[in-house]
Amino acid sequence: MIALVVFVVSVAALDSLNPSTVAPALVLAAGSRPRRDLAEFTAGVVAVSTLGGLVLLVGPGREVLERLSAPSAHTRQLVELAAGLLLVVAGAAAWAFRQKLRERFAARRRFGSRSSSVVGAAIMAVELPTAAPYFAAILATVETTRSFVAQVAIVLAYNVVFVSPLVALLVAITLRPELTGTAAALLQRLVGKYGAPLLAGAASSVGIALTVDAALRVM
Repeated sequence: MIALVVFVVSVAALDSLNPSTVAPALVLAAGSRPRRDLAEFTAGVVAVSTLGGLVLLVGPGREVLERLSAPSAHTRQLVELAAGLLLVVAGAAAWAFRQKLRERFAARRRFGSRSSSVVGAAIMAVELPTAAPYFAAILATVETTRSFVAQVAIVLAYNVVFVSPLVALLVAITLRPELTGTAAALLQRLVGKYGAPLLAGAASSVGIALTVDAALRVM
């Protein structure tokens, strides 16, 4: 169980660097009502993400996961190997397209009169169908424990870690309101400059570790 928690937290920490949530949060933090907008945005993100995870644990979603969670040890090792290679490729792609990622990180959007919670929920609704790290964490959870309570707790833990950068930013601008001005803009520029290389390095590192571990066990 400890290994599962470490795996889930690691995947969630990597997933939390998602520019689709971080970039809008930075824009809101530098806006006219940063605390309210950022709190609503975070609530929208975590609500949809958590709901999506819980849906996979009940009803038809649970049945699909249970069918996927019964492969042989060799099959699981091959899946781990494939996931590791995929992350390495994703890291290389993130580096190759780092300029586009920088632009996405640094993009400034105007949300107009729309509620920030609706924006956060909409972003996650679009992201969920392709949320491979999230699905991998849930599948690993179903494979490791049959306790529904434990599975729900791990899904909740994943989402807490996933939105931790947004929560940290909210706490920072609450304790230090001056961050909503020049400091927030500076933070946005730093993320725009270094976010893509960090994402590429993190994905590649996790991918290499998974690939090596799986390759050693397959051989």
